[in-house]
Amino acid sequence: MSDQSSMLRKKRITPDQTHLHLLEGISFRPIFILGPHRSGTTILFNLLASSGAFNYLTLHQIVYYDQLLDDHLNGRTSQVKQELIDRFDRLGYKDRVFDGIPLSPDAPEEYGFVLQVTKRNPLVTMLRPYHGPFANRFARHLQLNGDTVALFSEMCRKIQFLAGADRPILLKNPYDFNNFKEILRHFPAAKFIFNHRHSLHVLNSQVRTLHSIFSSKNEALALIGRDYAAMYKDSRVREANRRTYAPGNKKGILSVLPSLTWTANHFVEEVRGFPAEHYVSLRYEDLCSNPRRQIGRLLDFLGLRPEREVAFDTIQPRQQKLLPEIEAEGPRIRASLSPYLTYNGYEL
Repeated sequence: MSDQSSMLRKKRITPDQTHLHLLEGISFRPIFILGPHRSGTTILFNLLASSGAFNYLTLHQIVYYDQLLDDHLNGRTSQVKQELIDRFDRLGYKDRVFDGIPLSPDAPEEYGFVLQVTKRNPLVTMLRPYHGPFANRFARHLQLNGDTVALFSEMCRKIQFLAGADRPILLKNPYDFNNFKEILRHFPAAKFIFNHRHSLHVLNSQVRTLHSIFSSKNEALALIGRDYAAMYKDSRVREANRRTYAPGNKKGILSVLPSLTWTANHFVEEVRGFPAEHYVSLRYEDLCSNPRRQIGRLLDFLGLRPEREVAFDTIQPRQQKLLPEIEAEGPRIRASLSPYLTYNGYEL
């Protein structure tokens, strides 16, 4: 861990601090779901988690990360989960709003929200791309790397301790989509599931989501996303993003497309030569058309069997109509993403 991150962690006095010795000697087997934002990783994560074959990070564990062990040891976990449910009820939230995924304390969530140790300038955070040439500088606090690996390992050991069962840990973080080589250096036994979706629909979903979360404050996201919460406190950034991602504003596409293009095409470059025994690939479209076959294929690759019936009835593909501004730019967008689209067998 970097000196800065180490100092920040040491300064934080948390209820769990006196219990961390209980995590010593706990091992874990990480399995990563990696894909661009809005590529269908949440649906995949929920389906695999429902199999009972994995331990995983939950929404409750992110919100109350610093007191998880203390609550568990003192019998307060159920009470705290109910408080979280009551909080969402008071706010009128039944789902995440931007995609209709139900909110639940036990819902699987992204580990990037736990890794947010350092505070970021909201103006820099929200106006710079998190993927692309700037990623290493501006998104490292959300990625698994040398600065965050100690906190990540602590998180995984907490998950294992609280689960009380030695299952592999299923993990998801879109910010690490192109970071799998560094992750493998830290965890040589790691396995990866690369999740893909046609880039036009990824872009469409990203722009729609940005419009949703910037047109009005999403309290559920602000609860776990420090960068997002900080942005909403800064009126300059809040207003700039509201205007940029307003419906029909082409600037919204132009701000997202370079990041998506670099992320997708760079993946094709990075995956070349990556050990085949460490990863399996999946297209969102194939998952939606035959979820039983695809989930079975993934579990076979991982050498696992479901412990309970997978919740296939929860899969509800969201193939939204393309925004007019994206439809109009379709040929140019496809051309810029041709390496990635070709790699995944999509038509140009």
